[in-house]
Amino acid sequence: MKNYIYTFLLLLFTSFVGCTKDDTLNGDFQDVNLSLNVSFSGLDNITVKEGDKLSLYKKGGNKVADLLFVSSDEGVYTFSVDAKQTVNPEDEFTAVFPAMESPVYDSSVGVLKCEQNGSGSVEHLTSMGRFEADFTFEDDKVVTLNNKLSVVSLDIVKPGGEVKGLPVELEFNVTDESAGNASVYSKSVVSLVGLTDWDGLKINLMSLPKAENVNRNISCVIVTSLNEHYIQELMQDGTVKYGAGENVTINLNDLQYSEPVFVDPAQTVTITDNVKQKIYIGLDAERLWYWRDNLRDELAQLSVGDINVKFARVAIDCGYELEEGIKKPEVYDIQLNMMRAFKAVRPELLFFATPRPLFNSYTEEERVELFGHVDNTPWSSVPLWACNFKQSGNKTMPDGTVVPNYVYDKYDKDKLVSYFADYLNFMHDNGFDFEYMDLTNETETRTTPDIYKYVYDNLPAKLNAGVKMPTLIAPSSWSVQGGINWMKTVTDDEKDAFGIAAVHNTGNQGGTLKQFVNLATQMDKPAWNTELHDWVGIATEDEVLTADSFFEYFRAGFTGMSGWLFFGPANGKDHSKLWVGSTPGSHTKSAKYEIFKTVVNGVNDGNYIESVVSTSIPEITTTSFVKDKMLMIAVLNTSTDSKVVTYDLGNKIIDGQISVKEWNGDLPKSGEEFTLVPTTSSKFQFALGAKSLYIFTVNLTESLQ
Repeated sequence: MKNYIYTFLLLLFTSFVGCTKDDTLNGDFQDVNLSLNVSFSGLDNITVKEGDKLSLYKKGGNKVADLLFVSSDEGVYTFSVDAKQTVNPEDEFTAVFPAMESPVYDSSVGVLKCEQNGSGSVEHLTSMGRFEADFTFEDDKVVTLNNKLSVVSLDIVKPGGEVKGLPVELEFNVTDESAGNASVYSKSVVSLVGLTDWDGLKINLMSLPKAENVNRNISCVIVTSLNEHYIQELMQDGTVKYGAGENVTINLNDLQYSEPVFVDPAQTVTITDNVKQKIYIGLDAERLWYWRDNLRDELAQLSVGDINVKFARVAIDCGYELEEGIKKPEVYDIQLNMMRAFKAVRPELLFFATPRPLFNSYTEEERVELFGHVDNTPWSSVPLWACNFKQSGNKTMPDGTVVPNYVYDKYDKDKLVSYFADYLNFMHDNGFDFEYMDLTNETETRTTPDIYKYVYDNLPAKLNAGVKMPTLIAPSSWSVQGGINWMKTVTDDEKDAFGIAAVHNTGNQGGTLKQFVNLATQMDKPAWNTELHDWVGIATEDEVLTADSFFEYFRAGFTGMSGWLFFGPANGKDHSKLWVGSTPGSHTKSAKYEIFKTVVNGVNDGNYIESVVSTSIPEITTTSFVKDKMLMIAVLNTSTDSKVVTYDLGNKIIDGQISVKEWNGDLPKSGEEFTLVPTTSSKFQFALGAKSLYIFTVNLTESLQ
């Protein structure tokens, strides 16, 4: 099991750095191989192991690369990456070990994570240090910095009396206070596993030397496996010199049981007992532009097999009967193969049918021939024989082409009913019934409530024996405001025609999510978003920073959710979650995929639970869910600063340690997992990294549902 160290100490470290260069380019510029030879000065127990990395930055600027440990020889460690950098001989760089997460390096502050070496009766080193050296790429030049660390060596002794459990976490809190009452707080946390007793436990605590006009206080908190806390004030100003290179040894033999010490947080989040709407999340497979039928079993497993979605949203394709009376069942061959593969890996999966926009059913050549331009297909979700358009003059396309201006005329209601009945009958004959169905895909201004009522009243009679009448979803509007406008026109005798009130957010015309939820609630309808469009990004940071587009709907009271375009191209695409190649195994799970999977597998069929914040910070959003005895808290910090937040669970008792998943632009798309020891039985405190998303999974002693 990996043990992680979370460090918020202000540190400075020392290194010897060697470098190599390649041929000189035009002028004084050079191509240099990114390879460094490093030795460490100031501490004797540094261990560099396979997989360790060193970060290289332009001095005071952006990261150039992370270099991987290659080999060592008598205390000299070689780090390298298969890349070159074009430099001026006067360019200055900063090398930092262990590798930093931040894309921009500021030597005055660091937030690190690195794997701890060893456990049990060994000497641990908080943070393992942050060693750095500034240098230029010149032949055989070695840059040496003097040690500026203060090191406090601590011998940890078991507290007297009855002690419940063994140490699992050591936390060191350092507060520097100036004469003007300004204070700087920093923390170093060491997680331990595998201890069999308290003997031989030692810690080296490192920090910058204390300035003359600053008072420094350091405390140690030890948390046991049974969540008991022991605290000891290590020193106050004047106890030791605490200057450059200062070393002092303190024996911790007077640890006292104590309530944990909390830092003054930027925000306190209280998880209430107000359990609210059910959570019902599905997957969108309406557009199959990037689906690979030859990989259908693999893709089915990666989508509905590995992710516990409730339903799959699939197409009602105009191409089946583009011309009235001429039916082409082959247009559904690939979709049916996909649906069969879905059912094979998740037999309980439900299906949701939605009309695919008409233009998808014509080739580009056909669109030009029939409508004068590739982008001039009338906007309809059903074939033109069921939804009539008429020409109203001409219009000019952006490229200058003059084309007919088609405007909506009217639905042929009976033909509309027959169109949907044919689809449901055909699918039933192929082994599939539908739990839900849209009548429209963003054509809410013409698919009015009276159209829904007509279909609802007349469709069942058109269905063959044994065919399920699906719950109708309305209006699946182009925007939230469009949905609000539509809902306001529903009369009492029309509201029974649909069972779920839904919007898309393809466009933004105003309106709030709460307004739509309130209208749906007044009609006793759950609110869904059946095409989520704002959670986008190919770069991991973009995927993280737009993730609240997903979570905000649940905070507003929405129950159901479906994204859009789950399957995307191999090189990635906005909205899409799984990026599909052409051969087996050639897929990429985006950060959106991993976040979506974590949430869905944790809370589908669970509930949203309300949380209250002490101080509103627009850059921090918190969304909480509960399912049985599991509480999930999703937190997004979009700011460029780390923020300490306290999570107060009230009378809910935490059972064991907390599982944490983190995503940011410097981590893999799969994120990073670690565990957190709660600060008390019902509270925990955490420093959120900048531009990062966290999902805390907390097991409780009792169910809230």
